[in-house]
Amino acid sequence: MTIGDRIKQLCTENNISAKKLSENVDVSATIVGKYLRNESIPSAAVLGKIAEFFNVTTDYIVFGDNDDIEYIKKRLLDVFDELNEKNRLQVIKEATGLLEVQRIENMNKRS
Repeated sequence: MTIGDRIKQLCTENNISAKKLSENVDVSATIVGKYLRNESIPSAAVLGKIAEFFNVTTDYIVFGDNDDIEYIKKRLLDVFDELNEKNRLQVIKEATGLLEVQRIENMNKRS
């Protein structure tokens, strides 16, 4: 995946238009469009602004580091916020169950 593809993915996941992104990172919508079409690569300064805007690291945008915990947390919260109350409770129940399994596995490793 290219830098432009990752920026496009971040825009899609966060429901952000090229115009809105351009306004927040101080470049024209035309330039952002070029990033999204892989016709241009943002400068280090603009890349930093894009990363800050989406609350991810520049490494994530450049290399696709899926272990970016801050991005994962933000994405999880964004999805959780969109759920209705019933589904939120289900997510909490499932997460609690996974946590319990993890604790048991960790205890078994120590034994």
